[in-house]
Amino acid sequence: MGEIKQLDDTMPAHLSVLLIAPGKYGKTTALSTLPRPLLVGDADGGIGSLKKKGLIKSEGIFVYDIKSYKDGQDFIDNAWKQGPDGKPFASVAFDTFSWFMNNIVKSEILAMTRREKMERNDWGLYLERGLYIMNHAHKLARNPDGCHVVLACHESDKGGSEDEAGKLGPAVSGQLFDILPGMPDFVAFLKIRATGKFDPTTKRPIARRVFQLAADLRTPAGARADVPDEMEPDFSKLWERVMKVAA
Repeated sequence: MGEIKQLDDTMPAHLSVLLIAPGKYGKTTALSTLPRPLLVGDADGGIGSLKKKGLIKSEGIFVYDIKSYKDGQDFIDNAWKQGPDGKPFASVAFDTFSWFMNNIVKSEILAMTRREKMERNDWGLYLERGLYIMNHAHKLARNPDGCHVVLACHESDKGGSEDEAGKLGPAVSGQLFDILPGMPDFVAFLKIRATGKFDPTTKRPIARRVFQLAADLRTPAGARADVPDEMEPDFSKLWERVMKVAA
């Protein structure tokens, strides 16, 4: 029988985040702001963007190449324990989960069934495998002995009918598009906002990147904590804010 407890303001032990953004918006750079040592599960080769000179300091960032579903399982279930000096990593980031589902998991399912196109049962296995990774990632973040976990996804626009707004979400297929945002404690959409200012030298408009943490008509962002609707795209600062509110 489960335990009955009074509802209180106790916060989760770590960040459990689904990060969503279009390509080239800076998802991988945002992931680098997680508390270190950080282990990045590199499914699409995007970690290479951090090698640009002066972009970030690479100290404390480690990489795990994900080339199969089994790699994805091992990354979220075991690799986080294997940090420097035999201690667990402070954070892990899946970059990108949408690429993993659409280009690794889907390809493996088609190879296994020897089909060119996914059929109904295949999509059930696709959903099962996606939910396994997200569920275990969320449990890892909720574990006091676990670590911060972020799954990054490209953004997809599911257009609505003529009389209803479309919906933005993770670029994954089928039911996973709607289910995934409801699982973690935070759903952060990385956005680029105009500031109304111009660079005095180039005369180009100055923009700023933000985490959108509150839902709007099309965007199912959200936070199970008292945080601003928008804030600087820095996961360490987001966690500091969560902990400050909890205190």
